[in-house]
Amino acid sequence: MALVTREPGARRDHYRVTEDQWHQAILQQDALITQWERTLREGLEAVGEDSRAAARLRETWEFLQLMREEIPVLLEKWQARLAALRAQDQRRARPPAARRRSRPSAPVPAGSQVFHL
Repeated sequence: MALVTREPGARRDHYRVTEDQWHQAILQQDALITQWERTLREGLEAVGEDSRAAARLRETWEFLQLMREEIPVLLEKWQARLAALRAQDQRRARPPAARRRSRPSAPVPAGSQVFHL
């Protein structure tokens, strides 16, 4: 999932962030965590259960388990925050006329300009 792309022949970098970029990036971490867990199991087999190295590997394993537990919670919190942010943005994006009560407008003489502030 690239954030920076370069179009062939272009002299500029183009930065692109999709709507759910960060959500997708976090979800992709699951495959990476699975790979790390596999490597840690192999490491534990190689160094033995009672070595100092095994203790460090078990600590890393526990950290990965914490990540597995907390990532879904974090993503739920993000979805709630994102929904609130988008609702706020929608309120801001409404045209000024939609935000205030409409008042009857007087007829505009021909050749005049109307300015809305």
